[in-house]
Amino acid sequence: MTQRKIVIRTARPGDIGTVHALVRELADQEGALPMLKLTPASLRRELFRKPKRVFCIVATANGDVVGMALWYHTYSVLRGRWLAFVENLIVVPKFRSQGVGLLWLTRMSNRKAISFYKSLAAKQHLGNSQFVLAGDALLALAAESS
Repeated sequence: MTQRKIVIRTARPGDIGTVHALVRELADQEGALPMLKLTPASLRRELFRKPKRVFCIVATANGDVVGMALWYHTYSVLRGRWLAFVENLIVVPKFRSQGVGLLWLTRMSNRKAISFYKSLAAKQHLGNSQFVLAGDALLALAAESS
């Protein structure tokens, strides 16, 4: 298999259909598809509104979207500062274990993902399946990715 170059970039309007399909696929895997209210139109509206409140970056290979991360800012009273809360991290199965996972995880609740996050020095948040990657650990990951 030839190695594909993975490019990380901000989502564009032309990515909406693929990003929505990835979110829909994840919701289905988690048994949450009946609760999914997000539509391509509402996703487009939220990602490209002013002021910006929701952010999305995508991973591409040969121009095709193979992963995405969707996040928003939230204030942590425990930490006394603003944080980025990553709502979704998704990589298509064919591209897992090919470096995209250094930027995104697909399922926060599985042991493999938790083990991966811990390997990055992320701290488990209050005993649940949320992890916080901040401070030196975040800086170290950013240095590896650049």
